[in-house]
Amino acid sequence: MEETKVERIAKNVWLFMRAIHIMKSRSEESGMKPLPMDAQYMILGLLKQGAMPMSELGRHMGRSKPSMTAIVDDLIGEGLARRLPDKDDRRIIRIEMTEKGKKIMEERRKIARQAIRANLAQLSESELEELCVSLENVNRIISKANRD
Repeated sequence: MEETKVERIAKNVWLFMRAIHIMKSRSEESGMKPLPMDAQYMILGLLKQGAMPMSELGRHMGRSKPSMTAIVDDLIGEGLARRLPDKDDRRIIRIEMTEKGKKIMEERRKIARQAIRANLAQLSESELEELCVSLENVNRIISKANRD
C-alpha cells in the first residue's frame, strides 16, 4: 500500500475518532449520560444474538481469553450475564445475557440514539443519507479487513 494512502487513512481515522469524542463531550455537557462504548457494552451487543462460547466472544472482540474472562466476570457480577453449560459439549461454557442485561442494553441504546439525534440534528436529510451510506461502506470494508 502506498504511503499517501496510509497517511490519508490515518488522518481520517483520527478525525473520525475526534468527531466521536466531540459528540460524546457535547452529550455529557448537555446533561445526557455518556455514550456507551466500553467492552462490556460491546459484549452485550454480541450476546443479543444469543448465547456464545467465551472463545467466540474473544474472537469477535479481538481479545485473549484471560482478558475476556475478566470482562465476563464483571458482567456476571453485575447480573448482566450468566454462564451456561453447552448442551452438546460439557467442556464448553456459553455466556448468555440475562433479563437485567437486556434491560440495560435497551436503556443504553436509547441514550446512544438520543446523543446521535442531538449531535446530528443540524444535518440535512441528504447529508444524513450520505453519512449512513458512508458508515455502511466503512463497516463493510473494515469487516473485510478484519476477517480471520
